[in-house]
Amino acid sequence: MITLYDIPAQVPGKSFSPNTFKARLAIAFKGLTFKTEYIEMPDIEARMKEIGAEPTTTKPDGSPKYTLPVIYDDATGKVVSDSLKIAEYLEVTYPDTPSLFPGGAHAPMHLFSDYFFPTVIKPAFFVFLSNIVFRFTPRGLENMRETREPIFKKTLEEVVPKGEAREAMLAATKAEFSKLAAMYAANGEPKAYFLGDVPSYADLIVVSFLIWIKLGFGEEHSDWKMISEKWDGGRWGKLLKVLEQFDVRT
Repeated sequence: MITLYDIPAQVPGKSFSPNTFKARLAIAFKGLTFKTEYIEMPDIEARMKEIGAEPTTTKPDGSPKYTLPVIYDDATGKVVSDSLKIAEYLEVTYPDTPSLFPGGAHAPMHLFSDYFFPTVIKPAFFVFLSNIVFRFTPRGLENMRETREPIFKKTLEEVVPKGEAREAMLAATKAEFSKLAAMYAANGEPKAYFLGDVPSYADLIVVSFLIWIKLGFGEEHSDWKMISEKWDGGRWGKLLKVLEQFDVRT
């Protein structure tokens, strides 16, 4: 069985991170059995060192930084860090399951992975983050204050955008979603997926962030309804409706 290492929050279903959602959806998309081990943010480094996980980046001082998602597959004894590497591992290790990279489309998925957050989500990141950060667990919130406030040079309360600044951020992300919608539409309607007729890892990336945004706003919030029902003719709400079946909580 696969163990997915995830971060807990005080939200329905406990999971909240868009990055760990990518791995969660990928495992479920392939129909693989898995369980979740939740790790508080301050405990990630120690636990990952304990299981032999690779660091995924470096801290400002140059020391290794450990992040989630990470999986451990007891069928192979492998520990894999980073959502894209996890998807690649699952594709190679379990070839007789639905493909995350249809037709061997690894390069487009790598490009999409590098593109989506910094281009589409980042303009409104603080809008989306502010909806959910105060629902971290107490230890998680304390860790966010200790690690992120020095980077932001503001308290978490101070980074919450308001008024015209907030609307401008949402408008910028809306414009980028519309550019992405045009890419999807280039496949011809009514093809719903990035590669046309079949879902791929790119669609799971989009859906992972949509789940995160929905959790933050709440299903009945007017901004979520706008994003899911009105932006780009409701394309993103429809995509979520089709693929959120793979948001399996274990």
